[in-house]
Amino acid sequence: VEYTDTLHYLMPGEPDTLRLIFFGGRNDDPAKVGNTTWLDDVAFYYETTGLVPLDADDAVSVYPNPANNILHLKSSEALAGSQFNIIDVTGKVLISQSIENANVDFYIGNLAAGSYFYSVQPKTTHNPFTGMFSITR
Repeated sequence: VEYTDTLHYLMPGEPDTLRLIFFGGRNDDPAKVGNTTWLDDVAFYYETTGLVPLDADDAVSVYPNPANNILHLKSSEALAGSQFNIIDVTGKVLISQSIENANVDFYIGNLAAGSYFYSVQPKTTHNPFTGMFSITR
């Protein structure tokens, strides 16, 4: 199985390319199936900035949690133009807005106290950054 995607992780402009290739089988024998491959702790090394972990916590931050009337979004500049959604527990999108810069505030004073999900859908990939936050009054 091969997976290739372009990334605009921390630096805007030309995308980086990520290519993951998985080979099935055990001990180089593709006839032996049933194994599971796990991938974690992926990082990129940029000559100008050093090692950069590929971690959603570094690309998107939503705070405070719990929130009251304002929810702050801090994101990588490379996520400009991405779509930010606030979703209730039933899956209904309550707020949907384009991210125009790295720091955006959302008024959530009209939402009831409770738990909510958020997603940031980058323009360059199908994989959103997701998380959860609470509203207290």
